[in-house]
Amino acid sequence: MPDRHCSLDLGPNIAPALAWSGIPAGTAQLLFILEDIDVPMTHPGLHTIALLDPATTPGLAEGDLTPDNKAIRYAPCVRGRTGYLGPRPLPGHGLHHYGFHLYALSTPVPADHPLTGLPDVLTAVSGHVLAAAFLEGIKRG
Repeated sequence: MPDRHCSLDLGPNIAPALAWSGIPAGTAQLLFILEDIDVPMTHPGLHTIALLDPATTPGLAEGDLTPDNKAIRYAPCVRGRTGYLGPRPLPGHGLHHYGFHLYALSTPVPADHPLTGLPDVLTAVSGHVLAAAFLEGIKRG
């Protein structure tokens, strides 16, 4: 992954442009999750959790995943942050794989459903996933 899309001292933390196609008929909402698969913990490190409207979001332009983007509903991730938190592998930790996940949902997560983190999101989307896509990015620590 280019430094431009990384956070902290590696880059300016600008979300990459992403495009998708083939969204299934009946998709009411999209769920986007970015995770660090190689973080040295018992579970992947979460960088971004976002709900998107498939009718108005056929992809994301570079920099779209900002906390002030009102077209996107976020669940908090690292230290309660929302928006895009780019890759930043631990120095000397080696190669890190970043999973970009996109899920097509048959039912939108209700606006009044609390999104305090990934467990709330997973509860809300359980049984409503029509399709899933995966893209992997790599960055050396």
